[in-house]
Amino acid sequence: MMGKHMKSPQDMRIIQIDITNACIHQCSNCTRFCGHHKKPFFMDFETFKKAVDSFEGFQGTVGIMGGEPTLHPQFKRFLEYLNEHKYFKKTENLLTKPTKNFMNVIAQMEQRDTYMKKFDGGQQRCVDGYGLWSALSNNYRAYYELIQDTFNFQALNDHTNIMYHSPIMVRRKDLNIPDDEWIKTRDNCWAQGEWSATITPKGAFFCEIAGALDMLFDGPGGWPIEPGWWKRKPEDFGYQLQWCELCGITMSTFTRDANDEIDDMSQWYYDELKKMGSPKLERKGANVLKINECGEIAEESKADVKEVREFRYSESYFSRFNEKNDWLNPKGLVGALFGDDMGEVESYKKTIANTAKALTKIVFVTSNESIKEELSKNVFADNVIIDFSQMSEFGAKLNRVLSKAERGEYVALLGENIEVQDRAAEFFKSYVCNPGSILVAESDYDMECELGKGIELIISPEAFALEKASFPVVNKLKNKEELIALYDENKVINLKKDSFEDHAYKVEKDVKYAVYGAGPTGQEFLKLFDKDQIAFFSDSDCNKWGCDFNGYEVISPEDLVKRKDEFHKIFVASTWYFEIKTTLMELGFSNDIIVTTLMTM
Repeated sequence: MMGKHMKSPQDMRIIQIDITNACIHQCSNCTRFCGHHKKPFFMDFETFKKAVDSFEGFQGTVGIMGGEPTLHPQFKRFLEYLNEHKYFKKTENLLTKPTKNFMNVIAQMEQRDTYMKKFDGGQQRCVDGYGLWSALSNNYRAYYELIQDTFNFQALNDHTNIMYHSPIMVRRKDLNIPDDEWIKTRDNCWAQGEWSATITPKGAFFCEIAGALDMLFDGPGGWPIEPGWWKRKPEDFGYQLQWCELCGITMSTFTRDANDEIDDMSQWYYDELKKMGSPKLERKGANVLKINECGEIAEESKADVKEVREFRYSESYFSRFNEKNDWLNPKGLVGALFGDDMGEVESYKKTIANTAKALTKIVFVTSNESIKEELSKNVFADNVIIDFSQMSEFGAKLNRVLSKAERGEYVALLGENIEVQDRAAEFFKSYVCNPGSILVAESDYDMECELGKGIELIISPEAFALEKASFPVVNKLKNKEELIALYDENKVINLKKDSFEDHAYKVEKDVKYAVYGAGPTGQEFLKLFDKDQIAFFSDSDCNKWGCDFNGYEVISPEDLVKRKDEFHKIFVASTWYFEIKTTLMELGFSNDIIVTTLMTM
């Protein structure tokens, strides 16, 4: 027996491809049961190809999921295949330029590409294209360029924030839920309604948790991975519904911070995982629930848990990534100096001495052995490298510098009349940069105050353009113009202030705002405003109306209409920006006075 409220995969906004369940975390109540498998799986390339090809005609996001997907040893090959077989147009890549606020740009791209996908019985926010679900492992940085080239949507979470995960490893039988009540609960499962169908190495599934349970318990597998499998209707789910019997996510029990890395489970689950030799049980990552005959969970089993929340994970978009963490930023800025004229030795000495303190290191390359010997006699700073190249070509010398750069360091080609600012490297390291872009100083270069004079271009040794060209090709480059020609024109970025600016919405200082969203995101955006710029907050939660929020009154959306003369614009501070904007326009507010928090100007 099956109810009528489940959702066909074709009506979902996302369908996942689970390429691995290997992960850098073992989150509490993880939907993929990470930590319990003795050996994680890695989807083979042929299965991945079949999975991608099966989505032709699907409208929505095709997600690449784990575990942590960037841990897959063929991750690069997978993404190259996605780029070769684009059933979706890749939208503009805003992350070719340096950014001070990485997560803000990720959010801007999501907002820009969001639309409302309508399906039988409702509608949901959706982004068409490929999506990545990542906990931001070090591999994310290694694949940064390719990731930004590939995905229209990224669900990123570095796990520095509190997240709320509901117990999955509780059967309905454990909670003594009768059949009639269970069918209604199952068929109205919020996870099946809001989340995703999936493809695992064992086939296609109507629900991502069903696919994970099949993997955990070595079940019969899913449907064949073939074009249009996702068009199946709920009445076609058949034997896969057996996994719902083992899933507790739809039952309103409680939630736990994922970072506790403790799974809440029934005794039945504990016994089964024990038989399987679960590594996570061996490290005591389980809380075995005491449940009485009536199906009630004992209070002593709920230590350190939270109540079920409307926002089951992170309400604030920006808490998903700690901007103070600089692991995505460049690790240094290496200066490249070339010189073969013996008559300029004194000039070389002066330039090296004056530049060394400003950059992470200086690499001076010459094809003149006499110059190398002369410069080597000098006591420069420890970060100065005097190097010899047998070839005098520009490219050969550049390769010498690239070989001296450490992983994550960028190389700045220094020209004549060098005057580098003392904190040039520190300035550059404060931005998240795309290693695939080349920053080129044109005639309108205006960064003397930030970087200094004489910097001609900045590149990363990890650029795919250099990898594709290969060492021999780079070796034969005659000049910087030939180097620039190796790069995609969209990744040739003007080295000037405009390329380093944050293009997010700037609060207008002479404007009075009503702020919609009295929650964590609203809290985050308070710092953008002067105190007298905010008239009041508004929120859809009636429990907040009339309350104080950081010294401001909270009013209902309807009261915004009544008090519209008290403000000029409405600033939407919520992850639900699309729905809120729609509501405000239905209330009569025009588009030009509604400011969504992540707006690109």
